[in-house]
Amino acid sequence: GQEFLKRFQINYEMVYEPKEGLKVSPLAGACHAWNGTNNGVYVRTPNQINHAICRIKPPANQKLMDSYEPFQKVMADDYIFMDYGIRYVIKDVPQETEPKKKGVIKTIKFVAPPVYMVGITNPKELLHIKDEDTWATMKRMGFVSTLPDEEIGDAYFPQYDVLPKDLETSTKIEPYTNPFSSLIAWLVGLFGKKKGKK
Repeated sequence: GQEFLKRFQINYEMVYEPKEGLKVSPLAGACHAWNGTNNGVYVRTPNQINHAICRIKPPANQKLMDSYEPFQKVMADDYIFMDYGIRYVIKDVPQETEPKKKGVIKTIKFVAPPVYMVGITNPKELLHIKDEDTWATMKRMGFVSTLPDEEIGDAYFPQYDVLPKDLETSTKIEPYTNPFSSLIAWLVGLFGKKKGKK
């Protein structure tokens, strides 16, 4: 189970047009259980929704998966279900196939807003790269990869500590409390100055 959590990310989305959604994937849903069958088809019941199921086929001859036998049930086309469904999305978490080179910084791109962040020695400590010029400088110096190592949504932002100043090459960068951060900031600033003199 712990290995699964490392390798896969589970998300969900609400689907408010279940008939269309079922053309793409199964949907978690709910209905009333049950009011008997007619020729093997469960007939419509107006009673209160009280049972969770998984819808697997839209009308006609819609089907669902249930936790009670028969585990697959055929429902009347007019059967009443909860008016929305839930789609679960399982996403691969990229795994590192080889260790990172010494001195290369992990980079994170936030989906919204689209800004790059740099983890220094502490993976929870981030430094904002202010502009594309600075990002290009970091790439030329070999501190970051061409593409970000990871993309995350802004909902995950609170789990990181952002250092108080932006990283940029156009102005002098003051040292940070983290010595490795200070070294990188100094090198990037120095490189930016030399580039300006040319």
